[in-house]
Amino acid sequence: MPGGPQVACVGLDASLADLVADGVHSALSGLDMAADLDRLVVCADDLAGAGEAWVQPARGTRGRALTLYCHPEVFLAARPAAAAGLPSAVWEQAGPAAAEAQVAAGDFSRSRAEVFLYHELLVIRDLLRRELDPSRVPATLAEAFAAAWSIGVDGRLARAGLPGYPLAERRRRFSRLFSQAGILMPEHWTIFQEIWDGVAAQQRDVARLARRLPRL
Repeated sequence: MPGGPQVACVGLDASLADLVADGVHSALSGLDMAADLDRLVVCADDLAGAGEAWVQPARGTRGRALTLYCHPEVFLAARPAAAAGLPSAVWEQAGPAAAEAQVAAGDFSRSRAEVFLYHELLVIRDLLRRELDPSRVPATLAEAFAAAWSIGVDGRLARAGLPGYPLAERRRRFSRLFSQAGILMPEHWTIFQEIWDGVAAQQRDVARLARRLPRL
């Protein structure tokens, strides 16, 4: 995309990488991020859990350059559900097996890729614009805060009419994570809704509410 950030995809078949790069450019445009980044590398690696992603700054570059690490599965059409009754926790999923098989353009899911990319790129935008500073979050609160911030990210995307994880999916993830630490009470769901609706949007407000969630 002329005038926009450079985008590269590694770890994917060339035809699939082109589709992912096009999706990245579209999401960057939709989020008005053309001036925020100089270069973004999407590194699809089966070492990442299927539901995990993380960002690392590139060193030795003139401008802002980042690498987004993720599992190839986030760009592919969902596979048929396994037999009922099998474990569904993320740490019990067979992540690497999906990446061992050759995947190409025919496996690409534009809608699934958009959901992932818009979510992750909005988090990146928050970081670059200093609306989010993880170094200010105590280590004991980091997991709960990250989950709470993700709720707010998808709430903002929903209100803007942009792709993101839907409310039902966020509620499911919230329940699965925090129910491990105790029984979820009505006040916890009120916190969820306040963050989703943007009532609590600043980092300090999200952190304050995250402290009231079950301790992970």
